[in-house]
Amino acid sequence: MRDIPAGIDLSAYRIVQEALTNVVKHSGAATCQVVIGYGASDLSVEIADPGPAPARRPGPATAAASPR
Repeated sequence: MRDIPAGIDLSAYRIVQEALTNVVKHSGAATCQVVIGYGASDLSVEIADPGPAPARRPGPATAAASPR
């Protein structure tokens, strides 16, 4: 593991924070994936979500029998 400069570390943190906020507010997805990678001279951040969850379709209507 290598040290990441404080400014880049904070920037990556804020980017992930904002992306997760956007997923919650706008995507409608129930989950998302965050992948952070780094090499000797690079840092990558990927946030992906599957998009909105499919709408639940109503099942067949069932009438409850009421006692008379």
